[in-house]
Amino acid sequence: MAQFTILLVLCLLVGISTAGNDLTLGSREEGDALVASRRLYRPPIPGKVMVAKSGFNVVGRITAITAVNAAGSEATISVLKGGIGNSSVVVAAIGTPGTGLDVQLDIYAIVNVVSTSEVDEVEPVSTETSIDEVELP
Repeated sequence: MAQFTILLVLCLLVGISTAGNDLTLGSREEGDALVASRRLYRPPIPGKVMVAKSGFNVVGRITAITAVNAAGSEATISVLKGGIGNSSVVVAAIGTPGTGLDVQLDIYAIVNVVSTSEVDEVEPVSTETSIDEVELP
């Protein structure tokens, strides 16, 4: 039983240390959808701090943002602009010197849908052309 307890504690510590720099903001809401899913990746360059920024705009309201480091990536992730409740967000992932970064960024939002009553009626345009309508030289 003691071995199981030690193993459990070690697993929890590893889980906490790998999730320490991840970012979770907001919460999923009824009617929201995944509107952006991006991988922020930069290979390691000795002595350099790798940085990746990603921005997103939506006609609607951002409800949740998750950014998760892949195994071996320890990037610090932060929101630079916008975020939950806004229609835009800019997220930055910053690695440590000499290491790369690999972060999965997902953004959820409730998208405003324009109803047909708000749009002026437009006469449809045909994109089909028959051979009879073509003028030959």
